[in-house]
Amino acid sequence: MPVECRCLDGWYPLIHRLFDQIVTYCQTAGKPYPRVVQIKEKLGALRVYLDIYADVEIKRLRQEAEVESTRICEICGAPGALVNPLGCYVQTLCPEDLKAIRREDALHAAWSVLRELDRQGYRPIILGEIFGALGEAPITYAFAIAEPTADDPSRDRPEGIARTYLRDGAFRVLDVKNATEDERNAIEQGLTLAQFETWLETQGRRRPLGNPRSDGSV
Repeated sequence: MPVECRCLDGWYPLIHRLFDQIVTYCQTAGKPYPRVVQIKEKLGALRVYLDIYADVEIKRLRQEAEVESTRICEICGAPGALVNPLGCYVQTLCPEDLKAIRREDALHAAWSVLRELDRQGYRPIILGEIFGALGEAPITYAFAIAEPTADDPSRDRPEGIARTYLRDGAFRVLDVKNATEDERNAIEQGLTLAQFETWLETQGRRRPLGNPRSDGSV
């Protein structure tokens, strides 16, 4: 029965090498072949579960591969390190994929804010200054509000919406009607929700846009 490999492509060569080593050992030592029970990522490292654990050499080969996985990017196979990319889980990544994940998370967070602002009738625009900082820290998000921001009990304040969805980075919420000349020039270069979603489709995202939950996740 096929076993699902629940890790990304970057570790596949390591897994194939491990299995070749186990086959060679079993053939040479006249040992029975182990059955693979599960292959997955756990706590940022490769885990290979077999039905034979008593054999010392097979155990050594398996453990060596699992330790080596923490030095190989799970995504692309380049040299990597165990990191905490978004502050909520660990993964073994190379610097480029770490930056890409953080960039995508920043884009998704910005989209979540735009979507909720739009849903509550604020007609939001995201200013282009975010794009130059994506993947770096700190990130500055800037949103412009085309509708008046007077208190309205039927909708949340724009600042509160932004805080809900933005895990990292500072943000600014501008009122278009009260913007300075420089701010108006920046707003003219910004994107509406529809324009931002169209632009996102060109970015090769790893996950599709979904419906954000109240805690800012999807």
